[in-house]
Formats: sequence, C-alpha cells, structure tokens
Amino acid sequence: MRVMADRGYERASIKQIASEAGVASGIVHYHFGSKQKILVALVEELSERIRGRYEGASHYGSHREKLFALLDAHLALGEGSDPQVVAAWVAVGAEAVGQPEVREVYAQQVARTVEALRTHLAGWLVSEGKDPARSEPGAAALMAAIEGAYQLSAAAPGVLPSGYAAPSVRLLATSLVDSA
Repeated sequence: MRVMADRGYERASIKQIASEAGVASGIVHYHFGSKQKILVALVEELSERIRGRYEGASHYGSHREKLFALLDAHLALGEGSDPQVVAAWVAVGAEAVGQPEVREVYAQQVARTVEALRTHLAGWLVSEGKDPARSEPGAAALMAAIEGAYQLSAAAPGVLPSGYAAPSVRLLATSLVDSA
C-alpha cells in the first residue's frame, strides 16, 4: 500500500514492494504472480479497512446515524485515518480505468458502498415520511462526493481545509433528505 500510495502503480515495482514488506522479491512473485494481482489484493485490503471502521461505529442507531458512520468510515473522521490509504485507493481507481481485472474488483467495492449508502438513505427518508425512491440518485451523489474527496486529498493535499470531507458530505446527505 505504501509503495503504491507513494509511487503510483506504474512506478511501483515488485522489488520495491518486497523491500517495503521486508521480504524477498521471489516471495512476492510466488504469492501474487504479478503487480496487477497485488493491486487487486490492495483493493480488497482497502475495502476491508473501511468496512472494519464502519462496523466498529455502526452497531446501533437510526439509518441517519448509520449513514453518517459509513460516511465517516470512508472519509476518515475519527481514529484509524490514514492518508496513504486514500492515496492508494486513488491509485487503484486510476488503474481501474485501463485494467479490466482491477476495474471489476474496484467496481464491486464501489457498488457495495453505493448499495449501503442507498439502504441507509432510503431508511432515513422513510423515517422522515419521504419517498425512498430519492435514495438511488442520492447514493450516487454521496459516492461521487466520497471519491472526489479522495482524489482532492491525494492530488492536491493541503489545498482544502483539514477534516472538511466528512462534515461536508454529511451536510450533502442532510440536504438530500431535507429537499426530498
């Protein structure tokens, strides 16, 4: 993750990845076979980290609270935030554009997130007596905001205020419900 975050996919080498992990290059080749397989494994690892952050914060509460916990898990509000995770995810997204195997795994993870966003947004809308059909475009907007925050954080660090993303996307979610 650190090598991909620091160097990007194209400039990262298996030798550098092995060195960072403190193992021989042959071991990395044996377990993964290619740099692309490492990238696919990275997608799964990053998704697991976010899922763990969310599950640790979402046991109880309303759909609104669960939606906010999901946004916070993605946008690194609270403990466990790591700028390298964000930079690695951006590198993965960039590679997903040109590599079908990476795109498939990346799209699956994004689809899971969109479905969770939609579920909690629909539940919140219902609890407010509003039409849950608005949850589908709302979830898409929230996902776009998450990915945009990742991109800006990785590509232009320090330009936007620290900690802006989660509160801003929470405000977007609230606006989506209020305007429904």
